[in-house]
Amino acid sequence: MGYHVTILRSKNGKQEPISEKEVRKAVASMPDFRITSSEHWPFAIEFPLKGGDKGAFIFQSGEIWTKNPDHEMLQRMLDLSKKLDARVRGDELETYITPGKTYQHPDDLSAINATRSAEPKGAAIIPRCFGRMKKKGIGFLRFLVFVSVVSL
Repeated sequence: MGYHVTILRSKNGKQEPISEKEVRKAVASMPDFRITSSEHWPFAIEFPLKGGDKGAFIFQSGEIWTKNPDHEMLQRMLDLSKKLDARVRGDELETYITPGKTYQHPDDLSAINATRSAEPKGAAIIPRCFGRMKKKGIGFLRFLVFVSVVSL
């Protein structure tokens, strides 16, 4: 599994697919991005990262996504999303303004509220805390210590 982050477009609470043509046009306007073929997906979007590595996003079903992005990859997603008049959203339904700053987009509020009402009281606290701590590079052992101290 992993933490998925998606570039998507929504309006009035409904998701609007991003077309392949739009993605290809946006990628063509970004000099270090390029479309590559993919065995399992319609296509991938590759780009260089610092240190000589390559990053990649997947285009699928009107969205662009990646797994476990770091700060640099989130910034690349934000750059691409601007070209597509779209936004970047994480698994916890948070919408990114910058790689370190998020908010709850109005189009996601009904889904957020539905998720919260379906959980037993307090059940969401630990996964949400760990998710935020994980993003900051805090490992599971430190998380358990945190939970133990908070529980006292």
